Amino acid sequence: MKKLLLLFPLFLVPGIGAAQTLTVDASVVDAHVSPLIYGAGTEDVNHEIYGGLYDQRIFGEGFEELAVMSVRNFTAYDNLWSVSGDRVQLAASHGKLISHDAHVRKGSVEAEMRLEGASSIGGFILEVSNAGTGMDTFDGYEVSLDASTGEFVFGKHRQNWQPIARFPVQFGGRGEWNTLRVEVDGATFVCFVNGTQVYEYTDKNSPLSGNLVGLRSVNGSVSFRNFTVDGVSIPFEGEPADLAGFRQYDDIWTLSDDGILSIATTRHGKIVREAMPLTRGELEVEVRIDGSGAIAGFIFNVSSAGNGADAFNGYEVSLNGNSRTFVYGKHRQNWTSITNKGLSFTPSDWNKMRISFDGAQAKCFINDKLVFEYEDNTSTPLVEGLIGLRSYGGPASFRHLTIDGNEVPFRYVPVGLSKMWDAVGDGTYVHDGDRPFTGRYAQCISGRSGDGIANRGLNRWGIGVKEGEPMHNVLYLCGRLPEGASDAGLRARVALQSIDGLKEYASAEITGITADWQRFEADLLPNATDPCARYVLSLADECTLWADQVLLATDSYPFRRDITDAFLAEGLTFLRYGGTMVNAADYLTRHMVGSRLEREPYDGYWYLNATNGFAIPEFVEFARLIGTEPAFAINIEDDPADVLRLLEEVREFHPRLLQIGNEECIGTTARSAYEHYVERFLTLYDAIHPAWPDVEFVIAAWWRPEERSIMEYVFRALDGKAAYWDYHPWTETASQAAATEKVISQMQQLFLTWNPSTTMRCAIFEENGNTHDMARALAHAVMLNVVRRTDGFVPLDSPANALQPWQQNDNGWDQGQIFFDASHTWMQPPYYAQQMASAHHQPLLVHAEVTGTSLDVTVTRNAAGDTLTIHAVNYSASRRNLALTLSHFGKVQEVKATSLSGSLSGRNLPENPLQYAPVEQTLELPEPSGEEAGDASGEPFTMTLPLAANSYTVFVLTADTPSAIVYPEEGRNPNDSALNGSPSYDLGGRPADAASRGIYIVRRHLSDGSVQVQKIQI
Repeated sequence: MKKLLLLFPLFLVPGIGAAQTLTVDASVVDAHVSPLIYGAGTEDVNHEIYGGLYDQRIFGEGFEELAVMSVRNFTAYDNLWSVSGDRVQLAASHGKLISHDAHVRKGSVEAEMRLEGASSIGGFILEVSNAGTGMDTFDGYEVSLDASTGEFVFGKHRQNWQPIARFPVQFGGRGEWNTLRVEVDGATFVCFVNGTQVYEYTDKNSPLSGNLVGLRSVNGSVSFRNFTVDGVSIPFEGEPADLAGFRQYDDIWTLSDDGILSIATTRHGKIVREAMPLTRGELEVEVRIDGSGAIAGFIFNVSSAGNGADAFNGYEVSLNGNSRTFVYGKHRQNWTSITNKGLSFTPSDWNKMRISFDGAQAKCFINDKLVFEYEDNTSTPLVEGLIGLRSYGGPASFRHLTIDGNEVPFRYVPVGLSKMWDAVGDGTYVHDGDRPFTGRYAQCISGRSGDGIANRGLNRWGIGVKEGEPMHNVLYLCGRLPEGASDAGLRARVALQSIDGLKEYASAEITGITADWQRFEADLLPNATDPCARYVLSLADECTLWADQVLLATDSYPFRRDITDAFLAEGLTFLRYGGTMVNAADYLTRHMVGSRLEREPYDGYWYLNATNGFAIPEFVEFARLIGTEPAFAINIEDDPADVLRLLEEVREFHPRLLQIGNEECIGTTARSAYEHYVERFLTLYDAIHPAWPDVEFVIAAWWRPEERSIMEYVFRALDGKAAYWDYHPWTETASQAAATEKVISQMQQLFLTWNPSTTMRCAIFEENGNTHDMARALAHAVMLNVVRRTDGFVPLDSPANALQPWQQNDNGWDQGQIFFDASHTWMQPPYYAQQMASAHHQPLLVHAEVTGTSLDVTVTRNAAGDTLTIHAVNYSASRRNLALTLSHFGKVQEVKATSLSGSLSGRNLPENPLQYAPVEQTLELPEPSGEEAGDASGEPFTMTLPLAANSYTVFVLTADTPSAIVYPEEGRNPNDSALNGSPSYDLGGRPADAASRGIYIVRRHLSDGSVQVQKIQI
């Protein structure tokens, strides 16, 4: 089918000081509007799926999260490590582990290492000195293997990275043990991989003088075992280091036997409590300044925390031990001082700090004396979040932390307990990598009756349970009785309890556990409602029990019911599953089929220990459940046979849109990268298309119009095979959204230049930004206007992201439409903008001209001709009156308005979820003057339409009789059966019963008053 050019110019005609006018000719159809432009994108960023939509209330159900701890006689920098059996492993982005006992200037260093992640780089660091927190914060030589490239790496660190050698070598791939050995003699290094010498180097320029030896991992997880120095074994033994219910950042905190929490940093560190965010409360703690330069105290209303001195949002209340001052300030990934006032206190003594806060208001007490009151009246108050402790510039200690008078005990997580679980009783734990049911690890528990483990769900928020609503529990167990005990089988117990374990809401006994893995099921019927409950698995006998793959779900499994209802209410017509999550090397379709609980987990992009319990099959089922057209992406390196198997698994849901990759080549302009993408696209297409001829393929190569020759290469290689090219605009503001019109027009013109008969079009699978506020809602409304004007060249539009947990922003995407916590959902302004647009969809864009600044307007009508819809975005800070002149429409009987407006930074909070929501009203019609305005006589209808400041308003005008659409050459519409009948449309957005080929005649009103008649071949 031939595709028409973008026929119509921008409808926004700004003029400084000009009146706001809208002139509409309802008889002139400028474009067809695809019904699939009302989309949303999900990609499990910030746990949209795992912890959100996926109705699995246990977080960490597969025990894949490492049991983090200290390693005896080693110092860990950057992140904690884990000991399991005879091996040590890092499962974070980077880390160093430096031995206290190994000192080498002349000798040998050897270990077996296993690269767990697809991008992991791991090995030795030698002759180390001046180590500290930071990826390259040390002096030393590095000898590593790179999993992603299969290369040997040698380099030098002087508080930086100086590459010296990198080349391919033969070694076992991911998951295989390799022996790395280095013989050291001063500044000379001879390196061996699996017994073969691969490299020799002598530093003749500026040799280093350190003598410490350590292990290092970058870009993912690496395991080590059998570590020897000069033939002497250096064992890995775990010691408690992780604080139960807290998350450490920047540096490592320690706990003394008498309950004192300390940080010995000379730089900075913070520790944040994992729990439901607070909007108000009273915090108290005793703090001692252990270093003269330290500034230490509380942080509250914390969100978006990460590693870095100011890497969080929140307020800080501290004591400065050096200047003897009270400090109050605000962090928004930076530092803003609010007060720094002199105060009499002894830094080395225990000083009591107390803060009473309610949203952005706070009263601060030091040693029971009120010293400061503050209310944040800025445009960016922080009104809810987590609480934590912080020290900056030196060491400090804390004790006796209370929240609302209840003490929060500091205690270590027992060694060997998987990260997302809590200990119950006095059992002992092994994070067992030798006999998992799925994945790499299972949890081993040894003890007596009552000892066990507890889970509080995502972020340790608690698990929401309701009285009388069953929770279904499935888990895989095996076990071992003590020697000499009866072999009648083991028993375990599962329960739902209050967060402190003092109340029990439901329980069940599990019997018949043997030495072999088995699946067990139990139904738990709560006798009370608790939004913050916990799940407990405990021993019913003295024994050793292994657990793996624990499911706790409701009747709506695998989809969480309240989130599903929110999706349904939005009125989406298109849903996308993809994004950067598919760029993880382990995101492969072979792990996505079969029983949900028995699928292998994978190393995810956004979350390392990702689940396949919810994968592409569940997504496609969910998309159809809520009445949307699904599109999903696959990794470009996937095996075609595995993809075909997955497609068979979802055949009943009629998949039609398949994207090959996501944002491929985004980090490079190298033609070779695009060539590799094309090669992989064709490999997958050639295998899939013959078996699935109705599936339409989407290009994911990053669109770079400035690299025209490369774009043309990709286009010509994939034209006729790909139906769409995915384009990801940045649309945080309305003006940014408006600017995309030029980019889209240029894309279409390039396509038609390269092939005038092409059918390839543009799909927008991600409108991106950093916000979920009113400004973003207006930007999306403008983006929809832009898309309507493309006449089907952009038939699919999807903002990112659909979901976001409250106060969770681990990865920079703070742009959710539906927000949720453990038991509630509420909606943000962009959600309502999408809901308004979808609810008022009409298939025909009619001719309209608008004047005025900061306005974007489109006008659509139905096929019958008796309903006209105006989508008006006023993205100025001033209220506007839009003067409407409407011709060739029947007599207007009613005008209704639905409007969303408010402060550009406005967003909805759980305590006021409808603060920014649409308001509906029926407008009073103007009194007719002279002849009946707007009737068949042709007299135009005029009216003033009110536009609030910072608003998106949908006006719906209904007429008493349908109005005709005039086509000058034939006097009728060649598709009038479609325009006056069918409400259904194909993927391209055209009426389903319209001819797919033919001549369309469009009448355009030119600025000089003349009328141009144009034939368009489709």
